[in-house]
Amino acid sequence: MFATIKDIAQIPDGAHRLQQVGTGDRTILAFWATEQDAKEASDQVYEVEDTITGPSAGGPRVCCTLVFMDGPLSQERWDAGAFAHERRIKPFLEGYDGYVDGCVLVDKVKRSAVAVGFATSFEKADEIGKAVNSMELVPGEDPALLTGPDRIELYRVL
Repeated sequence: MFATIKDIAQIPDGAHRLQQVGTGDRTILAFWATEQDAKEASDQVYEVEDTITGPSAGGPRVCCTLVFMDGPLSQERWDAGAFAHERRIKPFLEGYDGYVDGCVLVDKVKRSAVAVGFATSFEKADEIGKAVNSMELVPGEDPALLTGPDRIELYRVL
């Protein structure tokens, strides 16, 4: 599966209409069965590398957080991020009340990634962000390689 994050005219089924908090800018988070379909909609295409389902799955998607690692990420940072995701962040999100669902989008050519998360409220999104950023590292994680995202964008789900 592939994804685009762009204001597009042709909106496929299952796409999410988003409005950025603070600017009012609108965008569409769209999912595509094929890379070709995604490329017809946008010049920036991501592959869906992983999905996460939280305990509030099926609940309202009120807030969407996009966490960008613009890259290019070194192989060491790429591996460290994947390790942190699998061992620490994903298990946390799967058990956090208020987390609906999300995914990890990657561009392997540009070596960049976007973490997408939907929450039942802005308060829950804020709680989740603070909790993830204050978690203790698990054995095997190197804090020097976990330099954080390049930017975080917060959206209202329309």
